[in-house]
Amino acid sequence: MKNDIYSFYLKELKTNSSISENKKRDIVTNMPLNLLGISSNLVFYTLNLTEQKYEYINEECINLFGVKQKEFYENGTQILQNIFLKKDYEDMTLKILPEMMSYVKTIDNKDLSKLVFELHYRIRNKITNNIVSIIEYSSYAELGEGGKPSLSSGMCISSAVDSKGVRGILRFTDSNTILFNKEVTFFGELTERENELVSLLLKGLTRKEISEKVHLSVHTVNTHCKNIYLKLGINKKSELFSMF
Repeated sequence: MKNDIYSFYLKELKTNSSISENKKRDIVTNMPLNLLGISSNLVFYTLNLTEQKYEYINEECINLFGVKQKEFYENGTQILQNIFLKKDYEDMTLKILPEMMSYVKTIDNKDLSKLVFELHYRIRNKITNNIVSIIEYSSYAELGEGGKPSLSSGMCISSAVDSKGVRGILRFTDSNTILFNKEVTFFGELTERENELVSLLLKGLTRKEISEKVHLSVHTVNTHCKNIYLKLGINKKSELFSMF
């Protein structure tokens, strides 16, 4: 289903990339989402890459991010720093995107419009305070002078699978070949089980609730938490939250 949604969206974007901005917004707004079985909190956007300002974002941003359209329009991409989990924002901007964009520079300008960016990260909904795993797909909608990308458009959806960190994937629209793929987990020194427990702790679950969810004894959960705190150099749960 995700691939069907994505293919439809990219086809519309590619076909209509040369028409007016108002028409583009109409296309995004009027996509037959009900026919594709998409949930109501699917967010579409159009971003001016030169000014880093959102030219369009649909109203569902309030459901997915807990942030109103007006705030996106007023703050541009600066607002992302307040939506991302702190560590995810740092890892995405310092470890994923620089390498991804370095790879993009090696691609011929005529092929830039074929690129598909796929990003995985976590946000904290500003209304519910819940941590939500996000998958974002985007591509260049317009190329300006010298073939430099001037406009991008994309969509964000909530993932049913809890993210273990941030990830960036790059591919062409007409190929399944992955050009770039990098993932940075919560904390590389933590085990898979410890990363899972960190995710649940950040969601506000008590140790008893965690033990029931992962089918471990409370004693075992306490031992895992002790090891997590030792590895991270912290002493209490509030310090764990401050890292995000």
